[in-house]
Amino acid sequence: MNFIPIAERPATEVAYIIRVLLDRLGLTPSSPQLKIIASSASIEANAKGREYLEQFFGRSASHFKFVTGDPVPLQPAAIAVAESHGSAFRDAGRALSQAGADKAQAASTLAQAMGAPATATNDAARLFGSAIAHSQGAAAIRAACAPSGRVQDLRPRSVSELGALLFPRLPGAEQREAMQGLLASLSIGRSQSNSSLASLRAHLFFRSLQGLWICMNPACAHAGPRAQPVPGGQLHFNAKVTCDCGSRIAELLYCEACGDDFFRRLPPRCAISGRSAAERMVLKP
Repeated sequence: MNFIPIAERPATEVAYIIRVLLDRLGLTPSSPQLKIIASSASIEANAKGREYLEQFFGRSASHFKFVTGDPVPLQPAAIAVAESHGSAFRDAGRALSQAGADKAQAASTLAQAMGAPATATNDAARLFGSAIAHSQGAAAIRAACAPSGRVQDLRPRSVSELGALLFPRLPGAEQREAMQGLLASLSIGRSQSNSSLASLRAHLFFRSLQGLWICMNPACAHAGPRAQPVPGGQLHFNAKVTCDCGSRIAELLYCEACGDDFFRRLPPRCAISGRSAAERMVLKP
C-alpha cells in the first residue's frame, strides 16, 4: 500500500484512522517501513507545525521535513482591468443563468464585448479562456482576496464581497451577476494547453431545515404511517408548544458521533433562579 488519500475529514478522526491502520499492519509510528507524505495549504514550516504533525501522525517531529513552494505573486493591477469589463461579465452571467443557455454563444458574445483577440474556434472553453486571459479575471480575484497586496494576507471572501471589490461602479444586484459571469467563465474556460485557468476553492453553506420538532407522544394520532415503532409522534417543521393531539412538542436532535436521537425541551422556569435550562432526553434506552 503506497498511498492512502484522506480528505475533508475531521483531524481527530483521521488521526484515529491512521493509528488503527498502523495497528492492523503491525507497525509503530517510528517504524522505518512507514513513509508519510502529506500536503497542506495551511500548515506552517516551524516548530508549531512540527508539533502538530507529531500529534497528528504519532511520529516524532524530528522525522518530518517540510518541502515548501513559492506562492504565485499577486497582480493588483488586474483588478482595474477586470473592472473595465464589468458590464460584459454581467451580461454573460445573465445569459448563462438561463435554462438551456448556449455556452458557445455566451462565450463568443463575452469575448467580442471586451475586445478579446479572435480565436479560430467556436469551442466555448477556449473562447471563455481567451476572455479571461484578456480581462485578467483570474488574477483579479486573487488580488481582491488580499487588499494589502501581500500573498500572506490572502483570505477567503464571499461572492458579494468580491463583486463589490471588482465591480464597484455597478449596482449591487449587477455586481453579483457580474461575479456569476466571471466565475462561470473561469469554471468553463480552458487555456490553449487545455489547463484550468485558476485554482479556486468555493465553500457552499446551506441549511435544508431551520429545525425539526417532534410530538413526545408515541401514540400520537396525527403521526404518519411508520414501518417500525418510533418513540415519538408527529414531526413538525416549525416550533410549537403542543401537537394537534394535545401532547407537548420537543426539538428533535441527533448525535453526529453515534447517531442517537434526542428530545430537547425547555422545562418550566426555576422558582429560585427564574431561568430555564435545556434538558435532553435520549429516545432509545
